[in-house]
Amino acid sequence: MNADRISPAVTYNGASRAQKVSKWFNTAAYTTNAVGTFGNSGRNSLVGPGLENVDFGFTKALPSLKVVHPLFRAEAFNLLNHTNLANPNSSLSSSTFGKITSVNANGSPRVLQVAFRLEF
Repeated sequence: MNADRISPAVTYNGASRAQKVSKWFNTAAYTTNAVGTFGNSGRNSLVGPGLENVDFGFTKALPSLKVVHPLFRAEAFNLLNHTNLANPNSSLSSSTFGKITSVNANGSPRVLQVAFRLEF
């Protein structure tokens, strides 16, 4: 972002999720920099929403027979099914400046898997 920051860019942490998505930070805190300058907003001066992810795994060795050893395994990825938002648009010239318009590309929906294994 090549912009001049004229006041603190406060994030709206206490707002509802819909309000945060439509305006993640104080967009009035930024103005277009003068021609030929880099602007005074520092690198990494904005903080995005971050990621929340809970993975869980469970393994149980079942009572063994003489020759066969059964093993049960269950795994859950993104167990709480939390939607991880992408970073807000930081382009001052964009009509969506300060808005979050997508979800994180690495975020996946809840995935459950079970396995049963026999060793002999």
